[in-house]
Formats: sequence, C-alpha cells, structure tokens
Amino acid sequence: MNTYQKDILIIGAGACGASLAFEASKRGLDVGLIDAKDIGSGTSSKSTKLLHGGVRYLELAFKKFDLSQLKLVEEALNERKYWINKIPFLAKRIDIAIPTTNFINNNYYKLGMNIYDRLSGKNNLKSSYALGNAEIQQKFHDISPKFTGGIIYSDGMFNDCRLNLTLALTAEKLGAKIKNYCKLIGFEKDNEGKIIAALTRDINGCEEKWVAKVFVNATGIYSDEIRKLSTNQILNERILISKGTHIVLDKDLCSSGNGLLIPKTKDGRVLFVLPYFGNTLVGTTDQICEIAEVNNPLKEEKRYLLNSLKEYFSNIEESNICSIWSGGRPLIKSNKEKLTRNIVREHEIEILNNGLVSILGGKWTTCRKIALDALFEIQKLIGIELNEINNQPLLGSTNDFETTCNGLKKERIYLQKALSQNYASIKQIDHLQSNYGLQASKVIKNATKNQLIPLSHEIPFCEAEIRYSIINEHTKNVEDFLQRRIQLTKVNTIESEKLKIKVKNIFQKYAKFK
Repeated sequence: MNTYQKDILIIGAGACGASLAFEASKRGLDVGLIDAKDIGSGTSSKSTKLLHGGVRYLELAFKKFDLSQLKLVEEALNERKYWINKIPFLAKRIDIAIPTTNFINNNYYKLGMNIYDRLSGKNNLKSSYALGNAEIQQKFHDISPKFTGGIIYSDGMFNDCRLNLTLALTAEKLGAKIKNYCKLIGFEKDNEGKIIAALTRDINGCEEKWVAKVFVNATGIYSDEIRKLSTNQILNERILISKGTHIVLDKDLCSSGNGLLIPKTKDGRVLFVLPYFGNTLVGTTDQICEIAEVNNPLKEEKRYLLNSLKEYFSNIEESNICSIWSGGRPLIKSNKEKLTRNIVREHEIEILNNGLVSILGGKWTTCRKIALDALFEIQKLIGIELNEINNQPLLGSTNDFETTCNGLKKERIYLQKALSQNYASIKQIDHLQSNYGLQASKVIKNATKNQLIPLSHEIPFCEAEIRYSIINEHTKNVEDFLQRRIQLTKVNTIESEKLKIKVKNIFQKYAKFK
C-alpha cells in the first residue's frame, strides 16, 4: 500500500475542490486532490457556462426583501470580473438580450439591469442599454415578431470543463498531488476520534493511504455520503439536489454572438439561450431529484425546454436537438423554501467533531471565494498563517490581462505558421487558443502533419491534442477526452459517437504514456 503525507487532502476535484487545491498550493501547503471519477466530471462540467451575478437572484432579492440574495449577487459580480481578467481565453464577456413585447416590460427590465450595473461598481463589464424593434430582430433573425424591443446587459461566459482542469493542473504545477479515478473507501482515526488518514482505491484497484493534517470534503452533491462515511454518529442531511437539464440545438439562434434570456417561463423560471460552438445551448431546468436521477435527463424536461423556447423561436423542432445533458446542484437544505428556484445558491463551511471540513453548496462563479473561506477555517485548524507566497498564474495565462491578450496574439502568428502545411482554418486556431491559451504551441510541438489534421467538423481537434491530453491532463479514457477535454459530446452526441472508435484507436497508440 502506497502512503502519501500531505498537509491537506481534498476529496472531490470539481470547481470548489480544484479552486481550493490551487489557492492552498499558492500558500505553500502540500496538497492532495483526489476524485472518484474524472476531474470536473460531475456538476462542474454541466453548468450553463455562465459567470454571472444572477439576474434571477436580483429579482428575488427585491421581491422578497432578501438581503442574502442581494449579497450573493454582489459577490458573484465581483468574481465574474476576476475570472475574465485572470484567464481571458477561457472566460469572456457576453452580451445578453431580454426581449420585451411592450413599454411596461421594457422599463421594468431596464430598471433591473441598471441596478445590476450599479451593484457591479468598478467591476461592471458594460452598461446595459435598450434595443428597438429593428435591433432585436437583427440580432436574432428567427425570433418571433411579437418581441418589439428589449434590454441588453453583460455577463461572463466560460468553458467550465477547461477552467476546472486548468485550476487542478496549475495546483499540480505548484506541487499538488492529483489523482482522478481514486475512490475514497474509508477513514482512519486516532483514539480521540479525529481523522488522521483517508483510504482510497485507484483505477488499477491498488489501495492507498493519505495521511494529512486536514481533510476536506468538496464532493458537491455527494457531500452527505462523505460526511456519513466519516462518522458513526447520525447526521442530518444538509444537501438538497436540484437537477439542471440542458439541450443543444444544431441551429445557431445566436449568430450575432449575443445570448438571450427568457425572463419568465410559464412556471416562473428563467432560461438562457446561448451561442455554443456554432450551435445553441438552452437551459436550465430546476427540479428536486435523487442522486441516481441526476445524470438522466427526462423526456418531460426536454419537452419543457423545447416548448419554452418555441414561445420565442417557433421554427425549432425536437429533431434540432443534437445533445442533452443534466447535472445536480448541491443546494443547502432550507426549512423555509419548497421551490429550489427560490433557494439561495450560498455556501457553508462545516467542520465535524472528527475534523472533517465540508464545503456545502456554492456555485461556479464564486468558487474562488468559497475556496478562500475554506482556507480561513483550515488556517485555524492548522494554527499557522496562510499568506500567498506564490504568484503562479493559471496555466495558459499570465497574471496580467493585457499581457495575456498580447501573448495570445503573438502565439496566433506561430500557430498560423505551424499549421500552414495543413491549410489550417481560423476555426482550428481558435479552438487551440480557446482551450489551451498560451500553452497551445506546446500541444502541437513536434507533431507530424497527419497528427495536426482536424478529426471533426464540429470541433477541429487533432491527434496531437489526444496525445498531449494523455501525457499532461490526466486523461484516462475516451469519455474524459470527448466529454470534458474538448466537449464534443456535449456539442453533438452523434458526431461524438461516430468518432469514438477512431479516438479509441489513437488512445491505444499512446497508452504507454498513461
């Protein structure tokens, strides 16, 4: 049995776990980060791809005079700007339209978005503004003529899979030990009942022991399972799971590059319609479910999304759906709210008597803030100051927005030359840069002409990327690659299925590097 000695072991390599691993590593802690499946394979790779304050939370804050909702919006707006500045090839501003049918609605949303802008303060991305009839029809060619105007506001859109992975890989660069497909099977405790070690089983069936000063449960919807595994005491369940289902359409309803917000469905929910790799992403539902149901989109959920969208775009049919997926939000149970859409997406750091630290709740946009809150509690447990001692930028970026952007421009010239023998399209270069940033040149370094040929018309990945992913990104199987390293499965399931055998054969070619 292999034994690892660490300052902190983080169980769960989703957004919160990977963020904590990065922030802890920057402060000199010796970190272990494990996940029973792939890095970010759960909820963190199944988001609506938005970095946002939450316009719905803002509306609820005023309707219910709920300061907790307002605080969450303000916090998220600050973090939104942070991510766009820190890693601009993975996170960008997107302008989102709220279509309206009359003067009253237009003024209502105009007022709301003005408040949204003001809450952003110095971190505002772009001030909201009104759209006339011609402008709304121009931006969304297929939208129903009943929408005669609207409001445009700005939020962030990002690649959740790649940001999750980048956080973990940057932590690894700082010295963290990363293991995916490493399942927690139990804990060891001292005579006082404090956890002193975690027992795991890796992908090859080998059992391992992780000795650490602090153990953190960052498993999202599985938090209660880990909490119960850590103790013989009866614990109240803290997590309520809300399933969010998304569909992807093979039509580009957002050809202008703008997104669209459906502010109120028939049952009072909010839906987003967003550009997504040349297709259109629509989501999300919000329904209480059990863990076993989380990854299984239901027919009625698909129908609900489609019917809600048809109120805006009548020419959409079920045959236009090229992908569908769902994930579970880990909401903190509320004694007051019965509807999940009314539960605040806040977080809590819980410490059990046995020393287990659990991150409960939270959302993608605020995962850094959550990690820092967890570090504050860990600092008290360890009894030392945890000041940032390493200014390591996230992989693919620098610590300065302008420097990163200028670096991407220079790298683009290199990519054009390197790929010229393949008559590379702008699309392939865009793909490489939007996935790997300033690391793109490393991905294709020393690759042959054949290894650079795009393998898909949907997402122009190549054999060189698969090889790079196996060697450098903890990619263990075809699903890891197609689902989360390049997201093809989410973009177009049929295209992904067609390429599975080809990608599998390439995997076998580089199996020795795993």
